[in-house]
Amino acid sequence: MEKSQKIRSFNLLFLEEDEEYIDDMLITMKTKKEKHDNKNSSINNNTNEKCTFIYVELKGRLRLCSKSLIFEAYDVDEEVLKFPFKKLENVKLGIFKNEIIIKTCEVIRIKTIIHNKKTRCISQFSYERKYKKNINVLNNLYNEYYDEYKTIDNNNIDEKIHIFEKLLNNFDDFLDLNKSYNNKHVFVDDTKKENINNTHVNSDEEKKKKNIKMQNEKNDSIFLNTHMSDAIGNKVECDHNNNNNNNKNNDDDRNQNIQTQNKNNDNKKKSQDNDKGNVCNNEPPFDRDKINYQTKGMSINSESSTEKEKSFVYIFSCENSTMLMKKMKHIYELIIKIKTAMIINEKQMDILIKEKKSKYKSGNKERAEEMINKNNNIMINGNSNSNSNNNSNNNRNVFKSDNIKDNNYNKDIKKIDENKMNEYCTNNSVVKNKELNLDKYIESIMDKLKENVKFDISSINIHEKIITNRIDGFWVYKVSPLLKVKGILNITNKYIYFQPHPNFTNKKEKKWSVEKILHVFKRIITMKPNALEIIFENEKRKKYDSLYIEFLSYDDREIIIHILKRLKSECFFIEENKDFVYVVQEKWSQGYISNYIYLDFLNCIGGRSRKDFSQYPIYPWVISSYTTNEKLEYDNKEIYRDLSKPVGCLNKNRLNSLIEKMHDHDYFYGSHYSTLAYVVYFLIRLYPECQLKLQSGKFDTISRMFLSLESTYHTALNANSSFIELIPEFYEDDESFLKNYLNIITNEGNINDVILPKWCSSPKEFLIFMKNALESNYVNQNINSWIDLIFGYKQNGHNAKECFNLFHPLTYMHSILNEKLSRDYNNKDNYERYNAEQENTFEQNFNQNIKDLITTMSSKALKTQLHEFGQCPYQIFKQPHVSKKEVYTFVYNEKISNFFWYYSDVINQLLREEIIKKKKKKKKIHTYIHTYIHIYIYIYIFIIYE
Repeated sequence: MEKSQKIRSFNLLFLEEDEEYIDDMLITMKTKKEKHDNKNSSINNNTNEKCTFIYVELKGRLRLCSKSLIFEAYDVDEEVLKFPFKKLENVKLGIFKNEIIIKTCEVIRIKTIIHNKKTRCISQFSYERKYKKNINVLNNLYNEYYDEYKTIDNNNIDEKIHIFEKLLNNFDDFLDLNKSYNNKHVFVDDTKKENINNTHVNSDEEKKKKNIKMQNEKNDSIFLNTHMSDAIGNKVECDHNNNNNNNKNNDDDRNQNIQTQNKNNDNKKKSQDNDKGNVCNNEPPFDRDKINYQTKGMSINSESSTEKEKSFVYIFSCENSTMLMKKMKHIYELIIKIKTAMIINEKQMDILIKEKKSKYKSGNKERAEEMINKNNNIMINGNSNSNSNNNSNNNRNVFKSDNIKDNNYNKDIKKIDENKMNEYCTNNSVVKNKELNLDKYIESIMDKLKENVKFDISSINIHEKIITNRIDGFWVYKVSPLLKVKGILNITNKYIYFQPHPNFTNKKEKKWSVEKILHVFKRIITMKPNALEIIFENEKRKKYDSLYIEFLSYDDREIIIHILKRLKSECFFIEENKDFVYVVQEKWSQGYISNYIYLDFLNCIGGRSRKDFSQYPIYPWVISSYTTNEKLEYDNKEIYRDLSKPVGCLNKNRLNSLIEKMHDHDYFYGSHYSTLAYVVYFLIRLYPECQLKLQSGKFDTISRMFLSLESTYHTALNANSSFIELIPEFYEDDESFLKNYLNIITNEGNINDVILPKWCSSPKEFLIFMKNALESNYVNQNINSWIDLIFGYKQNGHNAKECFNLFHPLTYMHSILNEKLSRDYNNKDNYERYNAEQENTFEQNFNQNIKDLITTMSSKALKTQLHEFGQCPYQIFKQPHVSKKEVYTFVYNEKISNFFWYYSDVINQLLREEIIKKKKKKKKIHTYIHTYIHIYIYIYIFIIYE
């Protein structure tokens, strides 16, 4: 494909966790780049090298997100630039309202490629940081509003935005503050601290500073005459000389002396500062290294240090049209709001920590003094009751009481537990400061943006009709691996429509034909039963085609379910008829259904989906021999894994160690056999962006990546925290997850293709062997034991404990919730109860531990735990699973090919038969009802006439 034909499409995986897409617009980005006249100059000759700056202009799209700004150039060879709001120093709307100017200390560069018409990222994000320590100086500008922060919350923050907007707008205030610091303070040796108040700046140094200042002002005026934006960019580069300092590394004595000198220079500072943002009563930040250099006579304001100390300045401009300028202003206002909220939230956290520490210290002292007074009273009362008349004894008692006083003070201080600091501060606090909830504030911004957004009916064909009785549509999230796209869902008599909002794609909407709906399943996402997965028929039968949607409320989901039942009632048959699994089980035991299809079916009705990496389908390790050079034989039982045991029990030494380690817990394994990280681990060559998102733009170290089958199985067998099972791709036809087609490169080098066992020569041969092994005689005879562990009666409870198959309590949350939501939950006859009392006792204790964890954990921590650390599938069977009958014998098939369960002719035939049976039964019931009604009417009429 030619370069001109390549079109970059935005990849939402570039966003952080919980970061939402807000808006975008076409702009031209302008920034400065260094141009060295002497490219061959060595490092030692850098002082003689002339460096000039040139402006670079790129056309592209500016994308506003809830935690960052992102710029995508039209040129696909250019890197995607990301500007985190946390590192943003200043932002300003241009004088003509057609440009936004930002100054930041960090830029994230994302290198992308176009693969199959999609934007892919195959290398780690690169972080460019300049002026990193300058954030501390910048934060001092906001310290003047210390008391103001205590009064701001989500209800009144919008009223305070204008205060901080002035500070964010004023690039010059930041520069003047640094100049005042440089001019006011003199760095001296530690031996001259006592005479610091009498220290004066050398007249020669003053002259040098004045010359530098005049030169800066001259440069500023030149650029101001040419272009306003250029002036700002130049001032940033010319004036940032001495700001790379750190507030936290100062000695108390040095700060005290500097504050004394600040008082002497207050009048001079007030005359220089005209704006509120210039006033700062905190001591300036110092860098210990720079103090030592100054003592040795080295100049900080050298050209080399000036070149290093620069922030990044970017200008985003649009065309001079009213509509674009209005949108530019809208984006600017949102940036100001989000950045201000971040500043306030950060400052409030600092205030909270400081106040808690101070209250805790004062509380310790007061409580200790009270206990000391009590001890003194006891000693005095004891002395007064004594009949001794000896003055020496009295003196001795007084001396003794003083010693007791000191000892008790030290003991009482130690008795107060520092871990109870938060509880003590809460009970003793008199005035509670207001707090800003940053997440809720950003959520409120998003809600305001979608207030007047409705479903676009222009997409609907003239022969279609909306049947949801809600023309505006339903707000939902479209779920895909590690992504949730917000948009509006609506249904007509022919199509299901999804319109993303805000729309970051090149298409207006996406639609699916109602006629192609095969099945609909209810799903649970992070303890919320408000999701649906709609599976569609695909012509190629190789692609998993489904729509996974999460509704904002449970009621919205029920409305859509009711509508889909009217359109195609049979698509809910499996979801609503739990006994259908036993019909499929019977056919499987007779050999009519393969092991792969049966496991795929169990995963689907067990709540697993390929659209959700946190609840991905689970398949077992079948082969255990990955080190031998000899070709494996299917009849050799030694090459297989023991399917009656969980992975954690395959190594006896490890199991004994875990039993001893987890003796005080009600479970054996702290990590799960199927987690989001494990799925990303196996699919790194297909979805590299997923690992980059999980690890903040970085790949894992090479040693921790999926490099070979031998090392992965060795880890699962021996590591104390890895009990990983496999994913379905190991038993399918597509070998892409084993090949590095994208040429993914980490900082340690190329990850290459997966190293296969020596008994196979290619990925294709490896997959053929794995597919046949899954259908072998040994697996046919033992796979039922593995099903009992994952989907059956050994999944939880006392049976799971006996076979060492208990995991962290929170990994059973979705399984428990699904059982409680089941229609048959209250009908005890439909579920087999455990007979032993100890089983009931264990289950009660286990469930109580789950309740305790839920109540003590924060909602965010609980959500992370449920999403990232694994969930057990729904418990499908309450009794031991049947095994395959010996009638079926395995035959090696070199052309073996697996496909999804809903394309199985056997299952589809069973489904049709069961639907017909149910309809006949329903019709029969209706006939009986009508008959009884008529009989009742005849009897009633007869009685009346009689």
